[in-house]
Amino acid sequence: MGWDESRCGPDLRPCRAQNSALIIFRYPNSPKVLRTYASFLETVKNDPWAASRYYSMADKAEDDLENLANDTIVDDGKGGTIDTRGHAVITIDARGEMKSANKAAYQLFGYSR
Repeated sequence: MGWDESRCGPDLRPCRAQNSALIIFRYPNSPKVLRTYASFLETVKNDPWAASRYYSMADKAEDDLENLANDTIVDDGKGGTIDTRGHAVITIDARGEMKSANKAAYQLFGYSR
C-alpha cells in the first residue's frame, strides 16, 4: 500500500495527495507530520482553514506526547484527567498497535528512550 509513481502517469498530483493521506493515516499522532501537512495546505494549496485544523491537531498531539513523557497528567477520553506519576502508561489504538508509552513503561519493559 505504498506510493508508486510509475502508475500515476504524467500528472503526479493525485498520487501525491494519496501519499499524503496515507502518511497521515499511518502517523495520525505525529506532530511533525501534522505540522508539515498543515504547512503544505497553507502554502501550496492556499487553504488556511484546513491548515489551521491540522496545526491545532499537531498542538494537541504534542501536548499529549509531552504529558506522557513527563509522567504527569493524561486525558482519560471522557473529559477528565488521570495522574500518571509513577505508573506505566501505554497508548494502544483500535487495531492493537502501540502508539506511545511513558518513561515508566519503557523502564518496565527494559527499554531506554
